Amino acid sequence: MKRFIENYFALIPFSILFIIYNFTIAPSVIQIDSGELAAVQYTLGIAHPTGYPLFTILGYLFLQLPLFASKIFQANFLALLFTSVSTVFLSKFLNEILLQYKGKVLENNFIRIIAIITSVLVLGLSATFWFQSTSVEVYSLHLLLISISLFVLIKAFLRNENKYWYLFAYLFGLSLTNHMTSILIIPSAVFLYFRKFGFKKEALIFGIKLSIITILSAGIVYLFLPIRALQSPELNWGNPIKFENFWRHFTGAQYQVWIFSSFDSSKKQLTYFINNIPNEFYYPSILFIITGIFSLFKKNKIIFIFTFLLLLVTIFYSINYDIVDIDSYFLLAYISLVVFFAFGLLTAVEFIKSLKYQKSFLILAFIIIPLSQALNNFKNVNQSDNYIFEDYTKANLSTLPNNSIIFSYQWDYLISPSYYFQFAENFRKDITIIDKELLRRSWYYEQLKSLDDNIFDGLEHEVKSFLNALEPFERGGNFNPQILEKYFRLILTKLISENKDRSFFVGSEFLSNELQSGELTLPEGYFLVPYTLTFLVTNDKNYIEAPLPDFELRIPDNLNKYSEFIINNVCNMLQYRGLYELQFGKTERAKIYSERIKEISPNFLINKNLLEAIN
Repeated sequence: MKRFIENYFALIPFSILFIIYNFTIAPSVIQIDSGELAAVQYTLGIAHPTGYPLFTILGYLFLQLPLFASKIFQANFLALLFTSVSTVFLSKFLNEILLQYKGKVLENNFIRIIAIITSVLVLGLSATFWFQSTSVEVYSLHLLLISISLFVLIKAFLRNENKYWYLFAYLFGLSLTNHMTSILIIPSAVFLYFRKFGFKKEALIFGIKLSIITILSAGIVYLFLPIRALQSPELNWGNPIKFENFWRHFTGAQYQVWIFSSFDSSKKQLTYFINNIPNEFYYPSILFIITGIFSLFKKNKIIFIFTFLLLLVTIFYSINYDIVDIDSYFLLAYISLVVFFAFGLLTAVEFIKSLKYQKSFLILAFIIIPLSQALNNFKNVNQSDNYIFEDYTKANLSTLPNNSIIFSYQWDYLISPSYYFQFAENFRKDITIIDKELLRRSWYYEQLKSLDDNIFDGLEHEVKSFLNALEPFERGGNFNPQILEKYFRLILTKLISENKDRSFFVGSEFLSNELQSGELTLPEGYFLVPYTLTFLVTNDKNYIEAPLPDFELRIPDNLNKYSEFIINNVCNMLQYRGLYELQFGKTERAKIYSERIKEISPNFLINKNLLEAIN
């Protein structure tokens, strides 16, 4: 038994975390990119930049397995597998590092193994790491590839066998085909490489060979993007057939405006990272991390520099990326902090002179620290009852007439989830959803037209003029912003006026934003009527009946800003509809909408006029 544990200790944290993760996995789509990524995996399409070809291919293959579950749950379960298996290689990575710990405490294998298991559990139960196991996202595979790469890299440094350097170069290339933040490993890898081989001619030649392996490893997988795009998949973000389209997609050109945007943005993200550490690791873990920083510096400066570079480079890059959902970009930093945690834990053990009490202390740490962290993070991570994005999307689509058009930019709540339900489950595929923000991209016009051949009938001149004006902008040349904005606004307006034979709806966000700013101008004689969860654009001044709000909306226990947005948006739209019913003297119907609001959100402040009319 003892030898088995020594040989297969990495399976212990894996098994524990795999079981825990199964209690928190999402049964359906959740916020942001979940729906789009699941749809791309199911249809073997092209995802948003940088395309994530390896993630897409592996997901597509896994979804072909005849498992007795919905495809979205199957995609979520694959993320759980990726995240869980990554802990096996993180355990092995930590083992290689801890073997460099100078001190009598590691003469006992039991102490080293328990320290590793505890450290990996601390990482696996940190909020952001744990969250990657709950739903389909590229960061789950990112964790797996990064973990394997780090393990092989440290073996390459510690062993006198070049095969590990070749393997690392290959794995690093694969990592780049999933998420570009894998490049954050480079400074640490370069440090270890030149520490190992020095700045000799032979080292430079060998380094070039390794670079070629990395480029080939990444390049072969990235060929998926143009090859698949040539087959015109339903979801074809960026249409990366031409080299310039591929390069824009591969480099994430449309997102570069958010990188190194301002000092204030960097300060905000750094403050968030620091303030969020207690939510990731909880306070007992933080004490060991702080201790470990000093301990590692004292005991092994090479491993300290390697780890500190991982931490520093990750933080520097991430705080200079001005996006809201920044947490996942700090994952490599959290891995670095757990290396410090392991050394801090061993340092604490060293203060205890008796082997018996050392083991007792470690067992207590093994039980108490991960448990306290799990209890602290469980509620915020748990997605096991999260159906609100499915219900909201299906409610939006199911309440609309056949062949309707929805104009929105609720990517995180409606558009991304609709990709999964429309393209993977064929739910209300007759409805065309237009993402207003993506209309600013040339490739999107081709995708929309392939999905709805008549959508741009009558707009040929405006679309052609806009795309001509957009071309120099996308190529980084001189462009005329006034002309771009002029034709963009014309397209928004004429999409409504030229599709008068179809029901046209706009999301609630247009009421307080685009219509107020003038970015969207309704055709003359048209106005908005609150329908169910969207506004109908119409010129009919008579009463327009809409479906009663008998849709399902399951509220999860774990509310966050995304689910709260849905709840507030639903209640606001139902209130608009209730007031509309009152305008036409339909008090009983108005009462139904008011009662539905109370069911969904008892604390929602209902309009006084609506309350007085129905009481």
